[in-house]
Amino acid sequence: MQDTLKRKNKMHSAGFSKELRAAKEAAVEAGRILMRHFRRGFAYRKKSPTDFVSEIDLKAEKKIISILSSFGYSVFSEEAGMTDNGSEYVWYVDPLDGTHNYIHGIDPFAVSIGLTRANQSLLGVIFIPRTNELYYAVKGKGAWLNGKRVSVSSRGTDEAMVSWSSRFRVKPELKLPLLRDFSTTFEMIRFHGSSAQNFAWLASGNIDAMLTFNLPPHDMAAGFIIMKEAGARITDFAGNKTHFKGKQFLITNRKVHQEALKIVSKHRKKLDSLVSREV
Repeated sequence: MQDTLKRKNKMHSAGFSKELRAAKEAAVEAGRILMRHFRRGFAYRKKSPTDFVSEIDLKAEKKIISILSSFGYSVFSEEAGMTDNGSEYVWYVDPLDGTHNYIHGIDPFAVSIGLTRANQSLLGVIFIPRTNELYYAVKGKGAWLNGKRVSVSSRGTDEAMVSWSSRFRVKPELKLPLLRDFSTTFEMIRFHGSSAQNFAWLASGNIDAMLTFNLPPHDMAAGFIIMKEAGARITDFAGNKTHFKGKQFLITNRKVHQEALKIVSKHRKKLDSLVSREV
């Protein structure tokens, strides 16, 4: 019986068409839950020194898992953790990326769902419920926003907007010098509070570069494939290729990558010491 289950779990629909359809449905349904409760008052608690979870996270997560469960794949979700179904395919789910923003009643926040196999991100869906924007990609088939293909920008450093996805509360003495150097080279630095939204914006050319530290796989799985399919360059801080389970990410529109890498390389030894979990 177990062998039969494992063989079944290794199968997937042609081009992951059924999986993509289900992930889109799950993301939109979760987004509707988020919007029903946005700015309406709800319970939340601190789950770590730098993280919160709300009752809405849990409702959205439950809805997503109920839709994805029919495939028999394993599921890793931010709040529920790993449900291991003996499959080589794993769904990574973040039902509410940008929880701090959501709790404070501000944008952006997003739903993020990725399908992976080993270290490969195969499919990604990011839904922005406030603007009804659905970003998605399947490996080898491009990146899309509401049915229209998207790609990274072609801006240079004199116009580029860089998004920073890391808190200064953790090791500010290591991060502030890096921020200073980016500020003197690039046109604009922004702090948005939602990695998934940053990934979507980079894929569609709204921002031009971003860097982040130690994002967990459930935050990165969907955005990684969407950005790659949109033409982004994604490396670690040494300029090496990486995957969605990596610890350091420098992500750009390609045109500004070398300039960004020069800055990061200058600070790399200190940055390598940043091993705490951050969003």
